[in-house]
Amino acid sequence: LSLVCGDMEGEEPVDVDRLLVVTFTKAAAAEMRERVGLALERRLEEDPENEHLQKQQTLIHNTQITTIDSFCQYVIRNYFHQIDLDPSFRIGDEGELKLLKGDVVRELLEDHYGTEDPEEQARFTEFVEAYAVGKSDAGLEALILQVYEAAVSYPYPKRWLERCMEDYQETDARKLEKSSWMRYLLSLAEDTFAGLAGELGEMIKLCRTPGGPWMYEDALRSDLEQTEELASCRSYEEIRRRLSELSFARLSAKKDADVQEEKKNQIKAFREGMKKSLKDLKEKYFALSLKAALEVLEKAAPAALELLRLTAEFADRYQEKKRLKNLADFPDLEHLALEILVEDVQEEAGADLRGNGGGNFRIAVTDAARELAGRYVQIMIDEYQDSNLLQEVILNSVAQGQGVPNVFMVGDVKQSIYRFRLARPELFMEKYRTYPQTEEDASAIRIDLHKNFRSRREVLEAANSVFFRLMTEAVGGVRYDSAAALYLGAEMPEPGESPGAAGAEKGAAVPEQNAPSAVSEKAAPRRMNTPELLLLDLDPPEEDGEEKQQERTNRELEAHAAAACIRRLLAEGQVYDRKADAFRPVRCGDIVILLRSLTGWGDVYARVLTAEGIPAHTESRTGY
Repeated sequence: LSLVCGDMEGEEPVDVDRLLVVTFTKAAAAEMRERVGLALERRLEEDPENEHLQKQQTLIHNTQITTIDSFCQYVIRNYFHQIDLDPSFRIGDEGELKLLKGDVVRELLEDHYGTEDPEEQARFTEFVEAYAVGKSDAGLEALILQVYEAAVSYPYPKRWLERCMEDYQETDARKLEKSSWMRYLLSLAEDTFAGLAGELGEMIKLCRTPGGPWMYEDALRSDLEQTEELASCRSYEEIRRRLSELSFARLSAKKDADVQEEKKNQIKAFREGMKKSLKDLKEKYFALSLKAALEVLEKAAPAALELLRLTAEFADRYQEKKRLKNLADFPDLEHLALEILVEDVQEEAGADLRGNGGGNFRIAVTDAARELAGRYVQIMIDEYQDSNLLQEVILNSVAQGQGVPNVFMVGDVKQSIYRFRLARPELFMEKYRTYPQTEEDASAIRIDLHKNFRSRREVLEAANSVFFRLMTEAVGGVRYDSAAALYLGAEMPEPGESPGAAGAEKGAAVPEQNAPSAVSEKAAPRRMNTPELLLLDLDPPEEDGEEKQQERTNRELEAHAAAACIRRLLAEGQVYDRKADAFRPVRCGDIVILLRSLTGWGDVYARVLTAEGIPAHTESRTGY
C-alpha cells in the first residue's frame, strides 16, 4: 500500500497492477485484494481529488494478487504459443487425476509382469521381491507415485531421477563421502551436535541459578566436551568412531535441601533425551563402516534403479494420457510456466537441485521472462518458508536481477508444515543467515518482524514459555530465543477498562531465553483469558457407594471436558469486539475446537456438545 500510495520516502507511487503478490491459498489472495481495496477507499475519502488513487481503484481488479498456481496459469494462457500447447486445456479435478494415476500405474506394472525380455523380467522381479508387501501391488503403486511426486517438485524431474540413479552406481568410498546424500547426512549430524551443545550450555546455566542443581555441572561439562568433539568431526568414519566411543558420566548423588526438584528433573529429562538422540543417530545412520555401506548400496542398487526407471516410465505414460484428454494438473502448470520462462538452470558451487543444498543457481531466462520482469516493479511472496525449488526458480525468473533487488519475501520457518509436500524451508534459512540487517552497501536486507498483532499477552507468554524450553534449531529450524520469540504488538484492553487504556501493553517484552521459568513465575493472576492446560484422568478411582458411571470412550471424555470449558466461557467470559471497539459476552460463534485429525473425532465432539445443549458444526469427510 505504501508503494501504491507513494508513502515510500523518495519514491514515486506505483500502479497497483505492476505488483506481483503471491500467497499460499486463493482465500488468502481474495482477502488481501479486499483489504487493499478497502485501504484505497479510505485514502480516497481523505483525498478525493487524487487522480493516482482514483486510477488504482480501477486497476485493483487486474492486480495479480494470486497463488503460484494461478500465476503459472496466467503465464501459460499468455504465452501458450511458445510451447505448442492447446490453449483449451483444462485443470483436472483431484478425484479425476487420482483415478487416472491409478490406471496408469496399474497398466505399467501389468505390462512389466508380462514382459518376455529375460533381462527386463529379472530386473522387474528383483524390484517386486524387494518392495512388494502382502498379496497385492498396492505398496508398489504407492512407492512409484511417491517417487513421482518428489520428482515433479523439482525444476527438471528427469534430471532429478538421473542424479538419483548416479548415487546408486558409486563404487568408490572416497567419492561416496562427497555424494549429495552423504553431504546431507553429515549436515544433519552437524546440526544435531550443534543443537545439543547449545542446550547443554543452557542446562549448565540452569545449574547456577538459585535452586539449581549445582552438583550436576561436572557431568554436564563432560557431556558438552563430548558433544563439541562430535561437532568438530568432518568425515563419516570420524563421526561413526566418536559415536561408538561415547561414555556418559553419572550425575552426582550429593544432597542439598536448597536445590529445587523441578530443576533436577528438567536436567535429568534433557540428558535422557540427549542420549536417545545420539543413540538413534548412531543406529540409523552411522552403524556401518563406509566399506559395509558400499556393499549394502551395491545390493540395494538393482531394485532401487528399477524403481527409478519405472517412475520415469510412469511419468511419460501419465503425461501422454493427460495430453490425449487435454488435461493438466498443478505440477504441469509449474513445469509449463518454467518451460516458457526459463531456458536452463545451472547449479553453482555448494548447490544441489535435488534439494540438499541452498538456492545457489544461475537461471538462463527467455524473452517472455524478461518481458514480465520489465512489468513487475515489486514481487511479494507470502508464506515463503513453504516454497519449493521449482517455485523459487519460476519467481526468480521474472524478478529484475533474478531475485535480489525487487523481491520481498515474508515467512517464518517455525511455521513450516509442508515438508511432506516437498516444501524447502532451507531456501528461507539460507537467506535468513546470509542477508545483512543493515542497508549499507547491501542489495538485500533482512528485517525481523518481532511483534504479534493477533494475540493477547497471556497467549504470547504461554507460547514463549513452552517454546523456549522445547524448540532447538534441529526441531524448528531456528533456536527459539529472544530474537525468535513473540512480542505483543496489538492494543488489547482488559475487561472493565476503557479500550484506550490498552496502549500500556504495546511492545511488552518477553522473558530472556536464559531464564525460561520467568513466564510462570511472573504470570498475571488467573483470568478468563488465561491459557489453560487440561489434564484428563482417563481412569479415575471410584468413590465408595457411587455407582459406576456408564463407560465412555476417551474421545467422549475429552469432548465432555471441552463442553464444561465452553459452558464456563459462555456464562462468564467476555471478548473484545474490534468492530464495536468494546467488550461483549462470549458467543458460541467465538469458539473453535482445533483437532489434529477430524476423522473419528469431529463427529464425537459434535454429538457430545449438541447433547450438552451447545450448538456445534463439523465438516465430515465420510459418507456422501
